[in-house]
Amino acid sequence: MKTANQTIVLLVLFVFLSSCTKHQNKTDWHRDKLHGKVKSYTERVYLIDSTKVKEKPPVLKSIYNQKGKNIKRFTYDSQTSKIYDSVIYKYDKKNRLIETKNYTDGRLTNITKCEYNEKGYTTISTSYHAKETLGSPKDTIIHKSSYKEDKYGYITERRVYKENGDLEFAYYPKYDRKGNKIEEQRCKANGVLMFTYKYEYDKHRNLIRSMICQRNGQIKSDYKTFYTYDEFDEKGNWTKMTSYNWVRATEDKDLKPNAVLEREYEYYE
Repeated sequence: MKTANQTIVLLVLFVFLSSCTKHQNKTDWHRDKLHGKVKSYTERVYLIDSTKVKEKPPVLKSIYNQKGKNIKRFTYDSQTSKIYDSVIYKYDKKNRLIETKNYTDGRLTNITKCEYNEKGYTTISTSYHAKETLGSPKDTIIHKSSYKEDKYGYITERRVYKENGDLEFAYYPKYDRKGNKIEEQRCKANGVLMFTYKYEYDKHRNLIRSMICQRNGQIKSDYKTFYTYDEFDEKGNWTKMTSYNWVRATEDKDLKPNAVLEREYEYYE
């Protein structure tokens, strides 16, 4: 069964995997559905176990520059302030993401580089194992992704290739009129559909439902999650969110809360 921690990881990946695109010129504030000129936010997760609520370290902090670009994300221990994992984002003069570097316990582990064509659309992103981690003379390719985008700069196809160049998976996202990703099909190299991710939003573009459907269209019982936004600050950014699991396997119609997320924001003047 999917845990609350896995739910949060999926949310983080949902954001990270949408970074290398032309529509990022709408700022990462827009991508991350933030209101106002957010300098940073700190996010704490409290896992719910029966009637008990307990904090689940680490704490996530996300930092933005004054142009609205996400420049760093990291997780740290709330008691010792020790940093566990971090991601550093690098941009070119056109504010396009060209490189991300991932660190674990201060050690560089992975690097991803993005390439663009003359129209400014993403063409290739390549992820590497850092040579420092492997102890080798050069970085080693993990996988490479190619992209197709629509006229608005939203990715409509992402093909993932193995280190040897063979196609591994293909993803086909769809968006609503506000630019929210509402569906994404994942297919095998031979084109056979594996499963479909589906997302729903409220009028403020906040994610309220996520699910994974199997090839036959049925929802995988462990992978349907609901989100409610319980508190907001004066800018309209949520400060408290609750996630719920839907347990079809037990034919339980009730939603089971599995985690509470709380955020604190800093703003540019």
